[in-house]
Amino acid sequence: MTRKTTRRKFIVSSVAAAGGIVGSAAWHQQQSKLSAKAAIQLPTAPTMPERVLGKTGVKVPIFGLGGAGQTPLSKMNREADAVAQIEAALQFGISYFDTAASYGPSEYYMGKVLPAYRSNLFLATKTAQRDRDGAWRELERSLKRLQTDSIDLWQLHHVSFHETLDQIFSPNGAIKNLGVHPDFALSINT
Repeated sequence: MTRKTTRRKFIVSSVAAAGGIVGSAAWHQQQSKLSAKAAIQLPTAPTMPERVLGKTGVKVPIFGLGGAGQTPLSKMNREADAVAQIEAALQFGISYFDTAASYGPSEYYMGKVLPAYRSNLFLATKTAQRDRDGAWRELERSLKRLQTDSIDLWQLHHVSFHETLDQIFSPNGAIKNLGVHPDFALSINT
């Protein structure tokens, strides 16, 4: 890596390239199948390799679609482009969607498409709020924007300093929200 290339840019570029390769291969494979059948049907999503998410026992695809970054998902007034990107991800077999309340309109855009597929998706969002009430309000807002009544993973976003941990684990900290349901797993996203 050169000095101008950051680790983050390198990783993002690598993941994008790998995703394009996998997606392209899956698309070409699917197109070959459709041509051979000469069917007039929507193609079924290709099978995406999966891995177990941490110690949860839940299998998720190795590629997901995130709502942050330099994509239409995090940009205002880009709904048509964002919806097209989400629909393309679904067609390529992506069923892991990751967003956050702070990722611009990405929760809203995902809420336009994903509810119809919700039972077959793994949906994650995050909060940057450090207090119990603020985190809870943000979760309620996220659920409304995503047009769902549940998420599969709720993360505490950007926990990088000891002071942040002190806030989160204080008597009125955001951590108090994460123990309200036995299926909730703690995830601190740094």
